[in-house]
Amino acid sequence: MSPTTNHSLAALTALLLVGGSGMARADHPSIAFGTATAGPITTISAATLPQGMKSIGLQVEYVKSKGFSDQQLLDLDAQGIDAHGSDSLTSTSLGFGYGVTADFTVGVRLPYVERSDLRAVHHGSVERLGSSSGMGDMTILGKYRAINSPQDAYQAALLLGVKARSGDTSERNSDGEPFSAEHQPGSGSWDGLLGAAASKAFGRTAVDASVLYAFAGNGTQDTRLGDRMQYNVAVSHRLGGEEAPHAHHLDHSKPHVHGPEAAWDLVLEINGEWQGRQEVAGVTDEHSGGTLVYLSPGVRLGTGGNWSANLSVGAPVVQKLRAAHAETDYRVLAGFSMSF
Repeated sequence: MSPTTNHSLAALTALLLVGGSGMARADHPSIAFGTATAGPITTISAATLPQGMKSIGLQVEYVKSKGFSDQQLLDLDAQGIDAHGSDSLTSTSLGFGYGVTADFTVGVRLPYVERSDLRAVHHGSVERLGSSSGMGDMTILGKYRAINSPQDAYQAALLLGVKARSGDTSERNSDGEPFSAEHQPGSGSWDGLLGAAASKAFGRTAVDASVLYAFAGNGTQDTRLGDRMQYNVAVSHRLGGEEAPHAHHLDHSKPHVHGPEAAWDLVLEINGEWQGRQEVAGVTDEHSGGTLVYLSPGVRLGTGGNWSANLSVGAPVVQKLRAAHAETDYRVLAGFSMSF
């Protein structure tokens, strides 16, 4: 695979920050930093953009919830559990990336979030609240590549960033009342992000791993939505092109003269997501939060030009969610990026 292709694929790493893919439930988009140089789609790779390179991309995440039936909502309400039903979450994110140096990349993510068919118990009956949609919180994340060993095809990086309180927090339901804080497009809080990523190639196969933790601040409606963590491992295998992901061209600061060549990457990821309990006015909701783990096969196409595209489908294999949250049915991620 040509270095130009490697660069276009590395571009998406800098773009699609998560601030949010189905963080422990269908109520929130994920905090993933995007995709890797030539393989992973949710897992963050340690690769960085070449100095001075810019990138732009779009990623759509769709999370389908199994939801609660009306009777289940009534039963939970009778137990004093504040549960909500919803059909799905869709997050469409525009991302920008810039290679500040050969080893330091900054990315910005701007999401538009929609939660459909929200339902809740009110005065002993289930009410249809409609859909909540609007701009989500902007995320800024920096990635510093601390280790770059081309001879060993190995890289490691530190991640540091912030999720700003820039999203909409005043969406109202069909009765004209504000949606609860957890169902607003934005959280109204400033959240710190801290993590690490590592990448290693073995010929045409590569292994990537990453972890990213979000320290939640107090947000709208005096609600702290709880800390969040995403941990991922991915194996990718290249079909066509020159070599495997990350096998060559680990030092993007050096010029390359190879011609364009397209390649497909087959990807298999384990995407784990944990969310802590939320607090409202200082009172902890013991029935909130939990753990969700996806098994996510996917595919990526990288051209010899300046763009790439990816598709991933996640099936939950572990769902240890507390009583207020319905289980997830599946998750789909699709996106593309361009570098220049």
